[in-house]
Amino acid sequence: RMAATVPVTTRSYFSSLTILHIALTTGQVIFGLVGFTVKLISEDKPMPLSPETLHILQYLIPGLALLSIGASQVLFSSRIKALKELSSSAAQYKGYRSACILRYALLEGPSLIALVVFLLSYNYLFLAVPALIVLVFIAIRPTKKALLQHLQPPYDQQMLLEDPDAVLYEEGLPDN
Repeated sequence: RMAATVPVTTRSYFSSLTILHIALTTGQVIFGLVGFTVKLISEDKPMPLSPETLHILQYLIPGLALLSIGASQVLFSSRIKALKELSSSAAQYKGYRSACILRYALLEGPSLIALVVFLLSYNYLFLAVPALIVLVFIAIRPTKKALLQHLQPPYDQQMLLEDPDAVLYEEGLPDN
């Protein structure tokens, strides 16, 4: 029995990447807004963190965020370099999607950690980290132009990407 496949068009490829990107970006913003609102309306005191712990976290969290931003860029670039060597455009597109997901995950982690620490400490400094990471997310949003710049596909593939209904590859569906 042959496995069922579904065509992945230029439109569906970029739609799914964009939806994922927007969901991850929006999730951070909403979590931040909820945390900020809770802090404003709550009469509870922040969790008692020792001054030493707070001092360490004030350096650790931003350091982790900067390290994560750097690591996401290095790993993304490394993956892109490897993808350019592949002869199959389908493998390149699938690999590009995976590279984007890895990049987003590395960025989102420190943002969520900083938001949790803000909820525990009510220290506004910790809101700077998710704000910075959301700006990075906005700067790296997935676009056709970015994919072309990163993968530098041959001319025929570039033309294929201009047609929203063009089939980029077939995706196998899982068996039941």
